[in-house]
Amino acid sequence: ELSELSLFVHQQWLKLKTEDAKTLMAHWRSMPKALRNDPDLLFLYAEQLLQLKLDQEAETVIVDILKHRLDVRFLALYLQLPAIELKSAEKLLARYDTHMEVLLALAKIAYRTQAFKMARGYAERAQAMKETLAGYALLANIMECLGEIQMSQAYLHQLAHAYTDGSQ
Repeated sequence: ELSELSLFVHQQWLKLKTEDAKTLMAHWRSMPKALRNDPDLLFLYAEQLLQLKLDQEAETVIVDILKHRLDVRFLALYLQLPAIELKSAEKLLARYDTHMEVLLALAKIAYRTQAFKMARGYAERAQAMKETLAGYALLANIMECLGEIQMSQAYLHQLAHAYTDGSQ
């Protein structure tokens, strides 16, 4: 019961938006190690680090989690890191390449780094697993960048159709 209360208190503290990186990091270091290994607290901590533009510190936390298990919350944070290189992302996420969310993330990273053909491959594989609005939108943008305007328009049409169906 005490550990649950402690976990709750630290969760609430981390949910507060601090403007001071030193305070955040000092609070984190003062927490018991068992709590610093809690995935929910790690997520809140990494989120705060990103908001404070402490990208390297955030990347360390995020990558450590993704090395051990796939957690889509951390995958979303990983995509917020400004300096992700496609090769690093592929290496980190290779063991999860049968997950649609990972393929879509790799497609977004490839798109962001202007590796449009790779982005297309990842996005098409992700859409083949599960069609999503985000996948259609990304594929439309990729196809436009590749100069395949008709394909881009076809994906935009599919996006509009899926959106109006409300099925995604």
